[in-house]
Amino acid sequence: MNGNPAFRPADLPNSILLSYPSVVDHVPTREALVRRANELFEFIRKGQVTPYIGGRYALADAARAHRDIESRRTSGKLLLMP
Repeated sequence: MNGNPAFRPADLPNSILLSYPSVVDHVPTREALVRRANELFEFIRKGQVTPYIGGRYALADAARAHRDIESRRTSGKLLLMP
């Protein structure tokens, strides 16, 4: 044994994830990213998707916005306003 414990993924609690996909797993190139972003903005323009704005913070309050996210006091998107 090399010091690493052996386990079966099925033995782990359901709350444990073994991998965390990132945007590159779904959008592998810049061209794909731009295309998908344009598709999303078109859905928003047409009213097919409505983003939920959970809060607006002055740019000077960015630290407070971050604390609110960390404490899970927020939902939706948060906007930092200049």
